[in-house]
Amino acid sequence: MNTILKLSNLLTRENFKKLFLYIKNYGVRAFLGKAKKKVFDIVKSGEDLSASNNHAVQFGKVDSSSGSIWDNSFERYQKGYFKLYWELLREVQKYQYKCMTGNENMDFLTFTLNFCKEHFESKKLRALWIGCMDSVPGPEVTQFESGIFSKIEVVDLAEGLLDKQRRMASERGLKEIEYRKEDLNEVMLEKNVYDLIFAVGTIHHVEKLELLFEQINDALKDNGKFIMREYIGPNHVQFTDTQLSIINEILSILPEKYKTMSNGLTKNIAQSPNLDYLMKIDPSESVRSQDIIQVMKERLEIIKLAYTGGTILHPLLSDIASNFEQDQDSETILKLLIFFEKMLIEARALPSDYVFCIAQKKL
Repeated sequence: MNTILKLSNLLTRENFKKLFLYIKNYGVRAFLGKAKKKVFDIVKSGEDLSASNNHAVQFGKVDSSSGSIWDNSFERYQKGYFKLYWELLREVQKYQYKCMTGNENMDFLTFTLNFCKEHFESKKLRALWIGCMDSVPGPEVTQFESGIFSKIEVVDLAEGLLDKQRRMASERGLKEIEYRKEDLNEVMLEKNVYDLIFAVGTIHHVEKLELLFEQINDALKDNGKFIMREYIGPNHVQFTDTQLSIINEILSILPEKYKTMSNGLTKNIAQSPNLDYLMKIDPSESVRSQDIIQVMKERLEIIKLAYTGGTILHPLLSDIASNFEQDQDSETILKLLIFFEKMLIEARALPSDYVFCIAQKKL
């Protein structure tokens, strides 16, 4: 019996109910201590599946017109009050924060600001954001208003999104933040000028990774740092057979109320995006996501690499995320799912689809 089959046996309806009741009665911490050894024993007796069943392949080229679909990207993550995306859930955020910063209550921006204050004496830092984020305010605004930056630049292909964030910065009187449209497959950066370069959820849209990371390395000052939060899972989000088999077993166990989507339909099965359709609407989506870490290692010196999960939670919770923070029961189930994913990744039964890293200039 292989490792995944053994782990799947833990997720029978009867066992799931037992686990749920145990957490409800005794709390998550008590459950983790009891269950962790069981999961590791199972994985230890089986094979390492972290590189198996991976059928993702590389396709396509970034289409310069694809930026327009990201002009209002937040609508892809939430409809009204209904959250579609896994990382919008508070318990998931705490899980991610713990992986990235070591503190479940310290978010990414707070961590980066603390990092800057600890590693740089200057109060006039120059930074570059690779990718424009659809948030209010944008992270570049929060960073600039901290008082330690003299100039921040933001580059992205989505002109509409850049215009929106530019207006918000202008309304706050922040003339020192520059927004400009750039094709990251062709970008040429000024050399030796940036103290910090940030990239969050953008590099997986880049095909010419070698060029981009060479530009990042050359653009950093000698003591400059590159901070990245990124998807590194299967190319074009073509989930592996192993991922989908576990996720669909979980979906078969979950009560219907946790699988109801915002349109009232029930999510009974998880599938990879249709590749033909994906290539039509956004051929840049995860075009070489699997290569990101290796290419970066060849061109930058990595000083921190934290795997942050998402291998199960991202496909599983897509379109139904809000159902898992409705009440104590739903949050308890979510904590169990987070634990299950974490144990699979730590035991190398599955790879991590997301990563957080800090790198420095390779001299």
